[in-house]
Amino acid sequence: MENPQITLFAYSKNKFTEKRLESLEEVFNYKDYPVVWVNIDGIAYLDELKNIFGFYDTSIRLILRSKSRPKVEIFGDYLFILIYQVYESSGG
Repeated sequence: MENPQITLFAYSKNKFTEKRLESLEEVFNYKDYPVVWVNIDGIAYLDELKNIFGFYDTSIRLILRSKSRPKVEIFGDYLFILIYQVYESSGG
């Protein structure tokens, strides 16, 4: 099975970049931006999130809990946001 898509959004006051990444390590190429958003579709890369970015076990448990409500957690070194994609449906 193919890994889910990783999309990076990086921006500063004067520039914006949106890019599909092949690996999470590529995020480090954008550390000059003050804000970097990494979107991962699905629950892959959990080990990498812990090992590369230092995600706490609390964050990983929230990702794995299928009935978790959307949540925002502020940790000392990162902001964790768990949300679900909204899909438009046609018909009634």
